[in-house]
Amino acid sequence: MGSGMAQKALAAMPYVTKQNLGVLLGVSSATLDYRVRRMQKERDLIPLRAGLYVPAPSWQAADATPDGRQRLLEYLSGIVRFPSYISLEYVLGRAGLIPESPFAITCVTQKTPRVYVTPIGTFVYRQIRKPGLFAGYDTESYRGLEVAIASPGKALFDALYLRPFRTAQDMTAYLLETGRFNWEALVPRDRRKFTALVHTTSIPKMERILTILHRENIL
Repeated sequence: MGSGMAQKALAAMPYVTKQNLGVLLGVSSATLDYRVRRMQKERDLIPLRAGLYVPAPSWQAADATPDGRQRLLEYLSGIVRFPSYISLEYVLGRAGLIPESPFAITCVTQKTPRVYVTPIGTFVYRQIRKPGLFAGYDTESYRGLEVAIASPGKALFDALYLRPFRTAQDMTAYLLETGRFNWEALVPRDRRKFTALVHTTSIPKMERILTILHRENIL
């Protein structure tokens, strides 16, 4: 493929692998490493992790629509570490359930935990090994592509499941005070989602949390 055609193809791609880049540029593996280093130096490629990049024109084009770059980052989170879905603080902050705006896109994976700090954003992956819990998330569309993302009710379940509590008092204090939850932001649909997850998973810790939230008239 000619240089101009390759650049045009790259501009339309939300991400590119090193292998695909070699095909697009029509270069040998020996030459590819040099081309990749040069393209990064010239800021034509943005590195995400080893062998995975965002073409700079694609990143620049995403800025043309409201929240375009953030939507692209959300999509890329499922590519950087697959399989995974967006959850935890990122979703809770977006829904107004916690006061902080998370600095990273937080995700759940069945693989080992990882943090990827890139020039365009940070991706944090936390591990939930139990197969039955790596489910129940939704999908959103990005340019005809699917983005796996938890609802606020599912994100709340994930966050509380992953948080260790030393004592029952610690659990209660976190739910009512130190966690700084804005429980009013949890809409009825997500209240039902959280409650259903607790009942269907039958995890004692989560059942104790639900009991506290019922007792305090939060759910």
